[in-house]
Amino acid sequence: MSLLSSIKGLDEVQRTTLVNQICEAIDSTPADEREFTLAMPVTLTVKKAQGFRRESFTGSETFLLKRAYVGKSGNLIFIFEPSEADRLMATYEWMEATTKVAVENLNGFAKWYARNIETVLRDYFDALENGIDPLEEEESTIKTSDHPDFGTW
Repeated sequence: MSLLSSIKGLDEVQRTTLVNQICEAIDSTPADEREFTLAMPVTLTVKKAQGFRRESFTGSETFLLKRAYVGKSGNLIFIFEPSEADRLMATYEWMEATTKVAVENLNGFAKWYARNIETVLRDYFDALENGIDPLEEEESTIKTSDHPDFGTW
């Protein structure tokens, strides 16, 4: 998780680019591989109609990873919705967890994170280190994918 500390040094545009890449990695993962069950009883931050609150969970709830963002303190935060099975009983819209909380409390998340998100982080920071602007690279990819004949003349 040492790459996580590097996020704090990014400017707003770089953070947005990185988060977009992380969300693409999340979206490209099949839903059944983004379901994680709490390993133990824990208190987590949830979004309710009246705002954010801390809520206690028993340790058997299942969550579906939906997206991520970088918080004010520079931490990568993941947003989870209640799974289909838990949705009817849920008193909240979604649950938020930092990387550390998710890795420590959600069965299988650490392995999924290592396989998917660490790759995105490593590629992103390698590009920055090599003087490649990941935003320009992303825009170049979009141009090429939007116009298959781009640059072929």
